[in-house]
Amino acid sequence: MKSVPMLALVLGVMLGGAGHPTAADDVLEIRLMPVRGSAPKDVVIRATVGREDSNRRLEFVVDSTSYYASSTSELDGSRAPKTIDARFRQVPPGDYVIRVILTGTDGERARAVVTFTLL
Repeated sequence: MKSVPMLALVLGVMLGGAGHPTAADDVLEIRLMPVRGSAPKDVVIRATVGREDSNRRLEFVVDSTSYYASSTSELDGSRAPKTIDARFRQVPPGDYVIRVILTGTDGERARAVVTFTLL
């Protein structure tokens, strides 16, 4: 079977308070890997989170009509690692929605949503 590029994406997301603009990469950036391959394939979502004392949880979701998986990482504020990976093993072919949600002490701080097709 021919190897087809799947996706190499970096997505920056910003949700800041009114009147307080924040650089996108200060809140949440995601990168989806692998770049090549055919399904079933391991999919790794790498999230880079800006250091913030209120950061408490990072949720990763992979969703399609026939597949759903999620993973949650607890964060210890500004002491948490800046980069966090979630690996989803043997993801079958299909059209997917990836959601990464950063939650702080006051609720949702940022959300990244991307779609991709795994062939």
